[in-house]
Amino acid sequence: MPEYVVRTLPGAVTTRVSRPGGVTRVRTRLTGGVGGGPGATALADLTDVDVTSDPPAQDDVLAWDDTENKWTPATLDGGVALSDATPQDLGTAAAGVSDEASRADHVHDMPTAADVGADPAGTAAGLVDDLSGVSNQAQARTNLGLGSAAVADTGTGSSNVILGNDSRLTDARTPTTHAATHADGGSDEISIDASQITTGTVDQARLGTGSAGAGAKFLADDQTYRRAVVGHSQAIVADMYVTGPGRAVASNLFHYLPAVGRQSWHLIWLEAGMYDKIAVITTVAGTSTWRLGLDSATSGLRPDVNVLDAGVVDMSVTPGLLACTVSFTVTVSGWFFARAKCETFTSAPTAYVVDGVSPDTNMFVPGWPTVSTSLPARQLIALTSLVTTPAGPFGPPPALTGNGSTGIGYNQSGARLYVRKAS
Repeated sequence: MPEYVVRTLPGAVTTRVSRPGGVTRVRTRLTGGVGGGPGATALADLTDVDVTSDPPAQDDVLAWDDTENKWTPATLDGGVALSDATPQDLGTAAAGVSDEASRADHVHDMPTAADVGADPAGTAAGLVDDLSGVSNQAQARTNLGLGSAAVADTGTGSSNVILGNDSRLTDARTPTTHAATHADGGSDEISIDASQITTGTVDQARLGTGSAGAGAKFLADDQTYRRAVVGHSQAIVADMYVTGPGRAVASNLFHYLPAVGRQSWHLIWLEAGMYDKIAVITTVAGTSTWRLGLDSATSGLRPDVNVLDAGVVDMSVTPGLLACTVSFTVTVSGWFFARAKCETFTSAPTAYVVDGVSPDTNMFVPGWPTVSTSLPARQLIALTSLVTTPAGPFGPPPALTGNGSTGIGYNQSGARLYVRKAS
């Protein structure tokens, strides 16, 4: 049962009401001041009400009742408790828009996907977890730099991506015909070791280096080509001098070296070995100097290239064997040309020459022409050149023109040289 207590105080009558649930309510009727009289007409008139002995309950307030046209007791609604969390720093407070304000001194919970009308398990979740929410997958692959292989299945088809253990990567198969590209001069010409050549024939250029010119030749042990030469049965021992064919006679004319630059050649066979001297023999001194040397011979027995420049001998000294000291090695026995050139000239010496004029001891050179059918006993066994060449080291021999006035010509005589074998 509710309990009602009425207490009259100066200027007021207060009724205390005890309601079920232990909630206490206070209802007060204003009657006037301490001396009685009419009720209060303003809130300021209540400042002299003494409620010490019977104070209002927590959250009790006075509320204006439009129906009764008076103040009535009321209780504040507790509402939502204020948060004591640390305010989130939202930046510097800014002026509001319309009737809204932007502040940085209070806290709001962040909105969820549902708060903003999004599907919590939809696009946003798909982008984070498994990309199922991507709406334009092709554009996404382009943005990530992925090619067509990103959407191709693995397998053996023409549009599949091959796996690392695919048997086609290691199985045996017959290659496509492409032998032509491996051939000599092909785009991927093959180089093989000589030991791999067991059948067929091989291009001459593949067998060695250099060339011995046209005609028969052979490949020497040093893998260079050599000419087949006329054999020589006589062995030449150390300290022996060798010279060319023809009768040896002394002459101050038939060496054909009466002026600077004139030259003379004759054939000489040299066995393989070391040679240490090349010389001429004089019988009468002359005021001139001769340069001595050797040229190699072609397969047709013509001067080829200069292989030895021995230096100069002074023909004005005491007559006899006048020699230049050399160190010349012949690796393969064969024909050479002994060569002499007049370096300086005042007077001609008398020296031994090769002679093809006298019929009793002459010999012919294979492949060379005869002097004349009217002089069958004479032979051309030397070469001479009347072309004036500069003094100094030998150069290449002039061209064999057959005419000594324009190049090298055949002759019945020429200066005779001697070469000594050292070992």
